[in-house]
Amino acid sequence: MMQKKIAVCGAGAWGTALGQILSVAGHYVIIAGRNRDKIEHYRETLTHDKLGDDIVLSPDIIWSDDINMAVQQADIIILSVPTQYVAGFLTEHYEYFAKDALIVQTAKGIDIESGLLIHDITARHAPHHKVILLSGPGFARDVVRLKPTAVSIAHHDKNISEIIQNLFENTPIRPYSVTDIDGVALGGAMKNILAIAAGYVMGYDLGESAKAALLTRGFSEIGRLSSYFNAQKETLFGLSCFGDLMLTTSGMESRNYRYGFELAQNAKYQSTATGDIFTPSYTAEGYYTLKALLPLLNDHKNEFPILESLSLLLSGAGTFHDVMKTLLSRPMRCE
Repeated sequence: MMQKKIAVCGAGAWGTALGQILSVAGHYVIIAGRNRDKIEHYRETLTHDKLGDDIVLSPDIIWSDDINMAVQQADIIILSVPTQYVAGFLTEHYEYFAKDALIVQTAKGIDIESGLLIHDITARHAPHHKVILLSGPGFARDVVRLKPTAVSIAHHDKNISEIIQNLFENTPIRPYSVTDIDGVALGGAMKNILAIAAGYVMGYDLGESAKAALLTRGFSEIGRLSSYFNAQKETLFGLSCFGDLMLTTSGMESRNYRYGFELAQNAKYQSTATGDIFTPSYTAEGYYTLKALLPLLNDHKNEFPILESLSLLLSGAGTFHDVMKTLLSRPMRCE
């Protein structure tokens, strides 16, 4: 295995987990973030607050709060910042990217301002670099504990994907190459929306049967969306959508699921919480992805009933009882 210089931009749980296993695998890894105090803490303690006290991080990882320095000589630049911050991040730091580096984008979502999928908004602001997606079902806590994980590596050129696949030799991550990058991006974005819906269903105590119905019919709506994003339906049955959907709807470790669950609990028990209870206080990408989809949903009324219903709930424009009544009173139809 040839050692690569890897810069991870974003010192959150997922970026750190990737940096950890790549460092242990023998690569030169620098993890860069904006918060100097946290970066200093990770460097000194070799622990990360989001990964658990039992995890000791590799002493070979270089930690830095100087992002511009970190990316200047990298072979691979892993972007691990939330979708809605990608455009601003690249506007600020792109001029310092090493000329021949490959960009690996790990975020999942749709940019609200442009309506672009994550790889397209990245490419718009990084026009001289190849952008590869790394997407699929994986919790950072599992990865750093060396538990088996499978992901999709997406790029139109298989040879480019293979470079990224080879990074993960001797790691617990099993990467599969995919040429349908639009499908991988769409699936990764949409599964977060359905995770919020699943959390809402369980938070309102509607039961596992309702959750299963929601996910099945919701997955069908994702399939109908594929034609609007030039995505292949077959890709949605892979790791980046169906696989990730299984994981992110499995419980409270998923931020999107947790957000939906908590919102439903507030509604069910008529919480007197003040302020904007609909905007998540932590990163729940599905909330912003659904907002980015609103123009499309408004142009295609009744084609996406589950997405439309969730949009009403998350905006406060509809109550749970009204939404349920509308969904259950829809005309009978063939599956």
